[in-house]
Amino acid sequence: MLLVFLPSPSLLSYLGYADSVAIANSDNIKDPFTSHIIGELVKSGTLISLKDIWAFQTSFYQTIITFLIAINGLIAALSVIYIKTTSEEKAEETTKKYMHSDSFDVLLNQKIETKSELSFQDLKSDFSAGLDSLEESTASIRSSNERLELLENENKTLRQQLKVVIERVALLDSNEDEGKNETLIRKSD
Repeated sequence: MLLVFLPSPSLLSYLGYADSVAIANSDNIKDPFTSHIIGELVKSGTLISLKDIWAFQTSFYQTIITFLIAINGLIAALSVIYIKTTSEEKAEETTKKYMHSDSFDVLLNQKIETKSELSFQDLKSDFSAGLDSLEESTASIRSSNERLELLENENKTLRQQLKVVIERVALLDSNEDEGKNETLIRKSD
């Protein structure tokens, strides 16, 4: 028996042929006993209907598709893992190769020189400002020391003059009669 052209089960169900069996070359069956036996086989359920064939075929294809999807997923997961590890290794290798190259050394030296030059300029300006402030403070301290020395000398001179005045007053005080007629007046400039 050969089955030919099996349309979709929904179309066969719509047309009412879903439970029928298609026999290839049914014109060649001339024996009534063979026709009777085929009828008995259909009635007893020994022969498969088109609906059953489609169910088996659909189930078979679904199983194959499921296995193909699972294999495809497994291949995709393995390829992602492989690509990830190779790309990480390649990135590390490229990075190491670049870091050991002359262009990286030149670029790094330029960056370091630029940063150090800027830091040096900042430190130099801070040092210059501190030095100027220190010079101003030194000049101020020097002038204050000179003023202090001048005031100390003036104080020393005034003490000596005061000592002379005290001795003179003491001498004049010993003689009570002397200078009693003298009055102290303020001298105007």
